[in-house]
Amino acid sequence: MGIKVTLFFLICGIICSSANIEERVFDLENEVQDQLAENEMMQERLKALELEVSEIVAQEKEDNLIKTRGVSSSNAEIGQTHQLLKRAAGSNRAFHAYRSITSCYDDHEKIVFDTESHDDYHVYDVRDGIFEPPVSGIFVFTWTVVAPLNTKFRTELIIGGRMAGVITTDSDTSSGVGNTGTGLHPATAVVVAQINPGDHCYIRVRHSSNTCVNVYSDSNSVRSTFSGWQLY
Repeated sequence: MGIKVTLFFLICGIICSSANIEERVFDLENEVQDQLAENEMMQERLKALELEVSEIVAQEKEDNLIKTRGVSSSNAEIGQTHQLLKRAAGSNRAFHAYRSITSCYDDHEKIVFDTESHDDYHVYDVRDGIFEPPVSGIFVFTWTVVAPLNTKFRTELIIGGRMAGVITTDSDTSSGVGNTGTGLHPATAVVVAQINPGDHCYIRVRHSSNTCVNVYSDSNSVRSTFSGWQLY
């Protein structure tokens, strides 16, 4: 009888323990499911936060770019305004010279415009035909050369040893008996260039023949001239 009672209680204990274990396992499974659900929610929240951070960073970059462009634009506007003020103020550096007579020039020979009608600061030398700027800047040069009857030649502007512009003048043959033409043909060129102190600027003849060519100039009909002035 005692053995049976003992076995009964032992079996009941085992059954109760099994029930408790199953209940505990069930509780643990529920806890695991809750943890998984919570982890999933945390991951979704993390993704949402990452997206918000990315949007904030992108917006900051865009704002900085706009600010940078604004500063660059402001600097550009300031620079343009400065240049306009310099132009408005004027540099007062200009010259105008012309040939007093017709002369014959060889290939690569410099044309000396020997008479001045205007020269601020004495920047052009009538003795050698060279303009030398006292300051750096943007300058405009223009020259007119005249070819007499049956003459063709080229002239070029030299700045600092380099050719900066060239023009060809070729006279017609309309002068003669029964014709009213003079046979003179002027040609004009304009060059805008950046030059610096020490740059020698002058006009020279450039042609392929072995004989000199006449550069015509006459105050009663047409002059060969050389002019220049500073823009800014």
